[in-house]
Amino acid sequence: MTEQLKPCPFCGSTDLFINDVDYRFNKVVPEEQRGIYKAVVCYECNARGSEKNSENKATLAWNSRGNESNKGQQ
Repeated sequence: MTEQLKPCPFCGSTDLFINDVDYRFNKVVPEEQRGIYKAVVCYECNARGSEKNSENKATLAWNSRGNESNKGQQ
């Protein structure tokens, strides 16, 4: 079962979806890396997470963020 998605780190929206990114026929991508990847996308601000080879990995990447208590600090 896939973990629940955290809200968007940019706009706070929970209106998110997992997008399929198809590289199967992309000649620019090395053959060993061609396939269908998944990425979390925010409907509100169009923020996009890392492309991963499974929905679970895309969700984990989206939910894995730096220390959120340091937001806005330099």
